[in-house]
Amino acid sequence: MNLIKNGTSILASKWRRFRFPIISIFIFYHTAALILWNCPPFPLYSNMVSLIRPYVCYFGFWNQWKMFSHPKIFNIHLTANVSMQDGTIINWNFPRMETLDVVSRTQKEPYRKWAHEYVNEETYKFVWPEACKFIARKIQTKENKPIKIELVRHWTWIQPPAGFGEALPEGEFHYAYYTYDVKPEDIL
Repeated sequence: MNLIKNGTSILASKWRRFRFPIISIFIFYHTAALILWNCPPFPLYSNMVSLIRPYVCYFGFWNQWKMFSHPKIFNIHLTANVSMQDGTIINWNFPRMETLDVVSRTQKEPYRKWAHEYVNEETYKFVWPEACKFIARKIQTKENKPIKIELVRHWTWIQPPAGFGEALPEGEFHYAYYTYDVKPEDIL
């Protein structure tokens, strides 16, 4: 079998012939998948999304329609006060983009988004115990286990531009909004 014909390999000539349709199909699929994933739900949405979910989630394109939210009038960050067996209290911080380098921001942004849009919100209070269990597993040591976790919301108001509304209170505010007693099975 002759693999070289007219100075080029048969494999290279077949690739040249099929590369345009293959690349075009990939670009069409990728674009259609991202458009479908990011559009608001419609009647056939759940049936169609199940076809693209593995691709979108594997490559990390899993933002949804909620990524286009209304601007907030406050800056927020979350912390957790973790009471340990030995009586010490450890302050655990959820990711804060302003304290991270560029590479860490890219890696931790989904966790920041999860904390700000779910762990922070009253609507999703069913997530709070799971967030506390996660923190307990992250912070435990063999010698010292967490016994209680308190989620704390910190915020500062963003002042409106001059002439566009009343000034908001200055300074940082905080509020402990949830306390969880850690069970032994939470940190296995």
